[in-house]
Amino acid sequence: MVLEGFDQEAYEKAMKKEGYEDGYQDGKKEEQERGICGLIHSLKEFDIPKGQILQKLQDTYELTEEEARGCIEKYW
Repeated sequence: MVLEGFDQEAYEKAMKKEGYEDGYQDGKKEEQERGICGLIHSLKEFDIPKGQILQKLQDTYELTEEEARGCIEKYW
């Protein structure tokens, strides 16, 4: 069966754009993870209490308290 009105070029452009956006989001997430990890380690070296680190993570990266706690557990 032949699909009438199917535009191969438009389809390929859409797939390329979707792939780019997925890659961009993945890269953005990885960069944020590195930033969070670095912040936790830096503040820990200065003996900043976990409660203050938790608040700093929430303020800096707009995380919920639960997300920030998860990061502290992961990178402490």
